Amino acid sequence: MKIIKQIIFICCFAFLQTNLHAQAKKAPPQKVAVKIINTSKRSVVVMANFLTPAITASILKQISAKQFNEFKMYCNEEDYPACIKWKLEYNPANPEADVSEATIKSLKLYRIAKFKNIQNGTDFGENSILIAPAKENKNVGGNCNYEKDFYIIIPSIDIIK
Repeated sequence: MKIIKQIIFICCFAFLQTNLHAQAKKAPPQKVAVKIINTSKRSVVVMANFLTPAITASILKQISAKQFNEFKMYCNEEDYPACIKWKLEYNPANPEADVSEATIKSLKLYRIAKFKNIQNGTDFGENSILIAPAKENKNVGGNCNYEKDFYIIIPSIDIIK
């Protein structure tokens, strides 16, 4: 009887360890290639209270804490690479030119997370977090090279796979 109890204990312990290990090893984020169809809806600045605890928890279920911190650092247009940022600025000398839309649409982008954007009880729909990997966007719009990936927040209805 003692041996049976030990075997049951060992089996249960092994099962729990395997289960805990599987939960601790978060699957890498799924990168889904997307294109932006409406650039005017993208978020250019994330306000301090935008990432509510519910939104943060939802995002952290999809990406690692490290990538979440990178996302927070590089999701505002002011933090975009200089060679991208200057193309997004309004040019009063040529107000008809929409270089920013062409630049954003020419990027190789991947959706890494999505979340329900609920702010102060109002549901603004589903948003997606897109990554513009530096390695895959060499010479975008000319000779624009940058070192750090940057992120775009946009309503999910404004992108296509």
